[in-house]
Amino acid sequence: MDGTDHERQRVLDEEAGWRHWGPYLSERAWGTVREDYSEAGEAWSYFPHDHARSRAYRWSEDGLGGVCDVRQHLCFAFAFWNGRDPILKERIFGLTGNEGNHGEDAKEYWWYLDSTPTHSFMRWRWLYPQAEFPYADLVAENRRRGRLDPEYELVDTGLLDDDRYFDVEVTYAKAGPDDLCVVAAVRNAGPDEATLDVLPTLWFRNTWSWGLTGSSDEGRKPLITAKDGRLVAEHHALGRMTLVADGTPTPLCCENETNAGRLWDAPASTPYPKDGIGDHVRLEYPTGSGVERTLDEVADDVAGRLVSIFLDDADGRRPVFGGYEKFQTDPVLHGLIPFHEYFHGDTGMGLGASHQTGWTGLVADLIISRQDRERP
Repeated sequence: MDGTDHERQRVLDEEAGWRHWGPYLSERAWGTVREDYSEAGEAWSYFPHDHARSRAYRWSEDGLGGVCDVRQHLCFAFAFWNGRDPILKERIFGLTGNEGNHGEDAKEYWWYLDSTPTHSFMRWRWLYPQAEFPYADLVAENRRRGRLDPEYELVDTGLLDDDRYFDVEVTYAKAGPDDLCVVAAVRNAGPDEATLDVLPTLWFRNTWSWGLTGSSDEGRKPLITAKDGRLVAEHHALGRMTLVADGTPTPLCCENETNAGRLWDAPASTPYPKDGIGDHVRLEYPTGSGVERTLDEVADDVAGRLVSIFLDDADGRRPVFGGYEKFQTDPVLHGLIPFHEYFHGDTGMGLGASHQTGWTGLVADLIISRQDRERP
């Protein structure tokens, strides 16, 4: 009996539940109508990409190269970190309809390569730049372009030049209806040595934080515990399932709960919210300093350096004005801030066009978020 005959038997044997697990996990759930509770139906702005790593979904989950059960109670996917991004790469990034010059658009490259009808065998592929992922650049440049201009894609940023990316392929094979074997293969396509952290992730969709009664199965909170290097998941409907990995991995655990402190400066329901794993990952920053900092600390420092270009320094001068003394000294012009196309890497002086709305939006968001956080 060949593989085709085996798969035909699996298709016909519906009671065995071979379709119970499959690629039912989206690569992107943020900014969708499923998660929209805004008064005016503004799904894109109600749950943006920036919230996704810190905010619990209610109706759907997302992940990279992932699978879940048919009711999406238990999910498995991969998170990645290239050592340069300020956040873990856990989902696909893209533009909302208000950001893209041609509307809503994902800005990454991934493919579903293979799958049998019962998902007894699956393959998925994705490309991840080795340089810092250009979140802000993709938003700013597409916002600057008009409807008649071509879209600004990841390949246009130059980050994939010379094949400087990680080629990630995830393969699944089922040993049984509820027994999945997974292999994640990573190829450094570039010419230089580069490091990629791979974090297999197991989690439950949050069905317990929405005010359902304790007698409801949907309101009962499942549990994942770390034991002897394994993750053990227990659920009222799924029973007990165990994630086992090769080698001696170190389990990292957090809650699938919203980090209300980060998003809204509100009390947190747990000290280990959804983005807690990202806080655990640390890197040397600045490079060569010997100082390790969390991804949030690095992101905050980079944001502060960008904002400082437009603020008065100790001598009352704004770096963005450079050597233009009229703007540095005139009390009226000094308060009128241009947003240039790009900036001098050493001095912060504005260069190129001085009316870039994309940069205006980015810096304005950074200023407002920092002001809100520092307001007593």
